Amino acid sequence: MTLQDILIRRMRRDGALSVADFMGTALFHPEQGYYARRMPIGRAGDFTTAPEVHQMFGEMIAAWLVDYWYRSGRPEPFLLVELGPGRGTLMQDILRTAAGLSPSFTRAAKVWFVETSSILRREQAGAVPAASLTDDLAAVPAAFALVVANEFFDALPIHQYVKTGRHWRERTVTWDGSSARFIFALAPHPSPATPHLPDLAREGDIVEISPAAQAVVADLAGRAVADGGASLIIDYARDPREPCGTLQAVQSHRRVDPLSEPGTADLSARVDFQELANTARAAGASVHGPRAQGAFLETVGIRERGHRLAAMQPATRDGIESALRRLTRPEGMGSQFQAMSIACPSGPDPAGFA
Repeated sequence: MTLQDILIRRMRRDGALSVADFMGTALFHPEQGYYARRMPIGRAGDFTTAPEVHQMFGEMIAAWLVDYWYRSGRPEPFLLVELGPGRGTLMQDILRTAAGLSPSFTRAAKVWFVETSSILRREQAGAVPAASLTDDLAAVPAAFALVVANEFFDALPIHQYVKTGRHWRERTVTWDGSSARFIFALAPHPSPATPHLPDLAREGDIVEISPAAQAVVADLAGRAVADGGASLIIDYARDPREPCGTLQAVQSHRRVDPLSEPGTADLSARVDFQELANTARAAGASVHGPRAQGAFLETVGIRERGHRLAAMQPATRDGIESALRRLTRPEGMGSQFQAMSIACPSGPDPAGFA
């Protein structure tokens, strides 16, 4: 049975699905979901993440982590956690760089990967054999933790609400038998969430809310408050001035219809950093940022690192300059991606946000 068959059967039984249910099933169904069937990352996959662009990205994250650990009193041992680690490339770069900056950091670090994809977990186990792997953040023990989440939150399911008249109605997905395809629809009645949605909105505006993202951030914030530490979140950011839906699908590095052939394309939505910040503050954590990825990376030293690498390896200068532009310039990832840190309120201020 294909994932399309599974979704159609469920819709015939239960009615139209929320966008969150459709997205979650398309991505995370244990047998037919996108992350259960495909290697998504890299040239042969569907998308490329910042760690795959150049090692400098991971080196800057390593410097950020080591700095925070030192200024927190160098706790030993501590947890070094990555959410959605991809192929393990970022953690490899972090550990390699940290070993040169502070061998005591790498000796004290207990690495944990949180990953739902069995395919990616196999890759991660090969990349960082010492890492503990789990598909559930709740399984990570309580302790001082430094957490990295790069392009993790954009894959968490979202609910979409559309302004219709004086109310908001939830956007749904249903099967249209006449055209033999999935289509968007609207719930027949106003959403119970209407009192919590913006009053000043125009007809047709779309608001996106991710309870899944809120739950993860509440967990990270609670850990920081109770046990110390900080999380660094970097992701594709939603512009709050653009009241439109951001759900997208990417296949072989090209945009495709998000409702077509579920399970064969990567689905994602831009991250509402303000929503994450509000959730973290409500849990008692301190929030730093969000700040554009380019500005964050330049503050922690990526341009200086690029110049040193180019001086040591003149033959790679053009590639290094290209990677710097892609990671830091507005026309690349520099402004579309943002960075934010959630930290223990009694701990040091994380670098990169002043």
